[in-house]
Amino acid sequence: MWNTRLWSCSRSGPDCIIETDAALAYLDSWRCKVLRENTVAPILDVLLEPDGPGAGIGQHLANNLLFEAALHPDMPSVCLCRDDALYSELRALIPRFMAKFVDPVYFQGCDSIPNTKNPFSFNSLADNNFCATYVRVYRKNKVRVSADLYNLYQSHGLLDPSHVVGEWHSLYI
Repeated sequence: MWNTRLWSCSRSGPDCIIETDAALAYLDSWRCKVLRENTVAPILDVLLEPDGPGAGIGQHLANNLLFEAALHPDMPSVCLCRDDALYSELRALIPRFMAKFVDPVYFQGCDSIPNTKNPFSFNSLADNNFCATYVRVYRKNKVRVSADLYNLYQSHGLLDPSHVVGEWHSLYI
């Protein structure tokens, strides 16, 4: 579908939601290319490329995806691709992560009835629901972390062992 005349002006790759198998195959071919060329571009930058493995998913989704995968946005692409376990975790996460955006719960809260009869007015209710529920880390100064995600970060050795949960933590103290 993505390689048709309709989308010929767009350089984007396969859609992660409706073309999951093609998107995962594209991700695998991207991995081979990264390993072959020893690409060191940060994984966030690569996900933001319209023809990259994230098919241009956008800044907030890319940041949220990496947060849920316990991957630093500045991690060099080649480091991710060399690590079979990390790559497999990200590969398995992408379809689950993107499935949230076709779930009836998402549509009910974020694609719901408009605030007014004016179809051009800003839907602040849908925006508030979206930002509160689906924007996890992008431009946030506080983030709630589930026990499973906390344990994932811990298992990867990404947490400060001297930090006490519930107390303020800053890298600059």
